[in-house]
Amino acid sequence: MNSNILFKSFILASLLVKNSFSAIGQEVKAPIMGWSSWNSFRIHIDEKLIREQADAMVATGLHDAGYRYINVDDGYFGGGTNWEIFTKIGQNFPVECGLYPIIFIPWD
Repeated sequence: MNSNILFKSFILASLLVKNSFSAIGQEVKAPIMGWSSWNSFRIHIDEKLIREQADAMVATGLHDAGYRYINVDDGYFGGGTNWEIFTKIGQNFPVECGLYPIIFIPWD
């Protein structure tokens, strides 16, 4: 029985090594990376703060490192759920720096 387990372990290890070497040289896609207003500011955010954070992401090299998104939480909209309020982000978001909004929408 021990030789059977040893044989199966050898086969499994061989397959794992083969699969790990087959990925060498392939381009690996980065995960979705960004910054979230909620972690630092909760609902106390406005357009000025979001612009400052977007500029800081670019200035510190985060954009070059693959950070592309800013998660704008519901505090930006005054806590409302009116869809007209949510269109505000599309009109005022600082896309000129190469970042894109991700909007949190509260469901009551």
